[in-house]
Amino acid sequence: MKEYLKTGFTLAEVLIILTIIGILATITLPALLTRINKILDKNQNEIVQDKLINSLNLMDAHGEINNTYESTSDFVNNLSKYLKIIKVCDSESIKECFPYDSVNYVKDKNLKTKSLDEITTAGDIYLNKGKNSITNFMSPVGLLLGNGISMILSYNKDCISDPDSINEDNKKIHSCVAGIYDFNGKNKPNSFGVYENSTRSDLVAFGGASLTPTLECSEIKLTDGSIACVSEVIAPNSGYKPLDCSGGKNEEYCVGNYSSSGYSSDYWAGARKACDDLGGKLPDTNILSEIVKANLKLSATNRILPTDFWVWGATDTSSTYGSQVALVRGEIRHDRTKNYSGHYAVCAEK
Repeated sequence: MKEYLKTGFTLAEVLIILTIIGILATITLPALLTRINKILDKNQNEIVQDKLINSLNLMDAHGEINNTYESTSDFVNNLSKYLKIIKVCDSESIKECFPYDSVNYVKDKNLKTKSLDEITTAGDIYLNKGKNSITNFMSPVGLLLGNGISMILSYNKDCISDPDSINEDNKKIHSCVAGIYDFNGKNKPNSFGVYENSTRSDLVAFGGASLTPTLECSEIKLTDGSIACVSEVIAPNSGYKPLDCSGGKNEEYCVGNYSSSGYSSDYWAGARKACDDLGGKLPDTNILSEIVKANLKLSATNRILPTDFWVWGATDTSSTYGSQVALVRGEIRHDRTKNYSGHYAVCAEK
């Protein structure tokens, strides 16, 4: 009788091979998916940009880019001849052109959220003051394009036509407009900038716009030779609002070195939030004192800050007491509760 040699894998060998395949897939699959997403994002973004660029270039070529438009909506009415626009939402209802109510942006490596209801003026999309003056831009509108792309657009009333500069290699979006669009539709992350472990950012800014605020400030040299960038003083109530710190609310701003004050109207926390919203920080009390003293050394005509008022410092001395600095001499005190409504705020970046 002939004997046949039995060949094959044992169950143990099969399990080992499957385990190895599983480990390799775990290692390589995320990187592969990330690479695929980057390619898809790049292609989708280029499609949106090309359509917008071509439409604006056609407007310019027909002499319609810098007509006397009374509003961004008027400009968009003409733009719709060259770009398929399904819906236009005025500055008071921009979120109606988006499939979500808020957008994310990254500041100091932290994820922040901004409601679309808060975007009603050109300044709310933080136009780059170094390139474009906010005062030249009209109130933005929301757009829903034919390909499902949502966009916020603002028109520069002082823009200049330059059709001779247009060619098929021109990939720059026309300086007459600024704004933000989401090339990813309703899909997440709905984010401007990459945060934490995320590798995707699907909100794109153009024309000097941004969702991340940049502090408008003036430079001042401190005694140690470093440079601080300092904002104008911000008045309580008319300039910044108190925050409700009761019941564990607004802990990001209400909690400092100590626990929250629990005040329903916390002006110290409100000053911290105001500076954050402007793209800066409420400075540490000692640094603020240095800023004030450096300011006092300048001639009266060159001073950045006034020489009256008390301003909040970021250092709290208990859950209910904040620190303050006198602009007239740089003196530091800790004798005001955080619900005191008489102190101003100064924001800075060092």
